Formats: sequence, C-alpha cells, structure tokens
Amino acid sequence: MFQTLPDILVMRGGMIVQAINAKWKRLTRRMDDPKQDVSQSDVYQMMAHARIYDCRRLMLLYPHHAGLEAAAVYYIP
Repeated sequence: MFQTLPDILVMRGGMIVQAINAKWKRLTRRMDDPKQDVSQSDVYQMMAHARIYDCRRLMLLYPHHAGLEAAAVYYIP
C-alpha cells in the first residue's frame, strides 16, 4: 500500500551501503533554528529506510535548483 523507496540507493558488492532522499525545498538560514527546517516526517522516512534496507548511512539531500539564490549554501551538521 505504501511504497518506501529512497531516491538513491548506493550499493557496494551487492549490499546497500547508503540511502539518499532528495528534498526539493528551501531550508531556512536562521541560526536560531537547530533543525534548519528539516521536517520530522523526513527524518522518520529516513529511519524507515534504515530499517527496511538494513542501512546505517543515510542522507537527506537538498539539491540546488533555479528557485534558490546563486550563493545559497546550507550546512546541517
């Protein structure tokens, strides 16, 4: 009923080593927001991928696109 498939699965030797989900949204640049606009549902989705694909390396990827400022750089530690 519900599909849980990451946008990118990185494989090595036939084993999944990383799951990556692309999120096409702008993150906030507010220094006082520790979550930097990363949603709880996005984190839960990655946790599901970790469990389903038995994968410990996860990434939320926020690709740059035409709607963003040219110099926009976002770093989430």
